[in-house]
Amino acid sequence: KSWTLGAFFKLPIFDGTDRIREKRALKAGFSRLEFERDKVKLELTGGVQISVEHLIAGFDKLPAVNRRLGLSRFNLDLAVAAYDAGKFNNFNLLDEMREIKSAQLDELATRFGFYEAMADIAHQMGWSAYGTGSQFTERIEKLINEN
Repeated sequence: KSWTLGAFFKLPIFDGTDRIREKRALKAGFSRLEFERDKVKLELTGGVQISVEHLIAGFDKLPAVNRRLGLSRFNLDLAVAAYDAGKFNNFNLLDEMREIKSAQLDELATRFGFYEAMADIAHQMGWSAYGTGSQFTERIEKLINEN
């Protein structure tokens, strides 16, 4: 008796095309992810830069706005004295009161813009008043109170 056993093997000589395509697809995907990362970084940096510019502008404007408010109050005191002396009429007093209200609104808008820019920066940087950002808030409040 004799037995015969056979097998068939098929081995391709070169099958690298699938690997090359897969490698190219992975590289393209990685490049897309890098692009998205850089885009997010640029958007964040641009937003922070704009908020910092608003913060600086508000900080620079606050002393002038406060000075205007102080001068408006001083002028109202002078106008009341002139009215009591009979040199001013009701319209002059109303003008001075309007000027004070305008200065108060300007001061309020400037402070609001300043705080809004500060909140924007804190938000964009991921800071929180409830975590480690509370030190940031205390420092900013101290800075504001000094001016």
